[in-house]
Amino acid sequence: MYRRVLALETRRLGADHAATLGTMNALAQALFNQGEIAAARQLQEQLLATHQRVHGPEHDATLTSMNNLAKQSLLAQGELGRARQMLEQVLAAQRQRQGAQDLFTLVAMHNLADVLRAQGELAAARALLEEALPSLRQTQGEEHGRTLNSLYTLAEVLRAQHDLAAARPLLTQVVTARQRLLGVQHPDTTVAAHALWTLLHRLGEAEAADSVARTALEWLREAEVDRMTVEVRRIREQVLQQRGSGVSPQEADANPARSTADVPLAPTAR
Repeated sequence: MYRRVLALETRRLGADHAATLGTMNALAQALFNQGEIAAARQLQEQLLATHQRVHGPEHDATLTSMNNLAKQSLLAQGELGRARQMLEQVLAAQRQRQGAQDLFTLVAMHNLADVLRAQGELAAARALLEEALPSLRQTQGEEHGRTLNSLYTLAEVLRAQHDLAAARPLLTQVVTARQRLLGVQHPDTTVAAHALWTLLHRLGEAEAADSVARTALEWLREAEVDRMTVEVRRIREQVLQQRGSGVSPQEADANPARSTADVPLAPTAR
């Protein structure tokens, strides 16, 4: 459907029209969530080039396109150096133009922290998240999606630093809030529940881990796979294999899933 709309808008409004670019961005998001990273990246590169040409290097739409390309496709394809360079540019521009407490500034801090985490620079990632979280709590609220995303990423950084005791209450808070606000079967809820499940196993709390699996992950057994995002499919395979075989999930804990909800849609998206 997005492809049909995009073809119509391109013909009737032109390739550079805001509505056309918004639909192109939405199509890129859909492709990314289906795991078609190369196709999503092609659209995101095209969007960025168009916004740079039409609006200039520091326009909101340009910065958002840089953010989405870096946080999604480049990170997924392992191009961490370019992703980091882009997100550092986005963050610097946002700090200067909008200030430290602007929502997009805080999102850029979170996304840069996620890339730093992937690069193994855990202390730098943790510092950014701990800087952003007080402002997110103050401006967005304790249970806003952005706040919960940063809490989740901070918990993942703490897990990577082997500070499991500090990560546990953060993950518990995220899972509880997402279950209530988004539902048990939402992809972001599932990602956080899987992280908490593996953490509890690492802490040796098998009974608590089983409780999380029963209440937050059991639905994966009967769900339609073609309705799942790529990350949720991967989690489903791990959960079914480990709960069926009795293998500890610690072996699969080295590559935690990432939420994509922290990627803002372009301002032109409808």
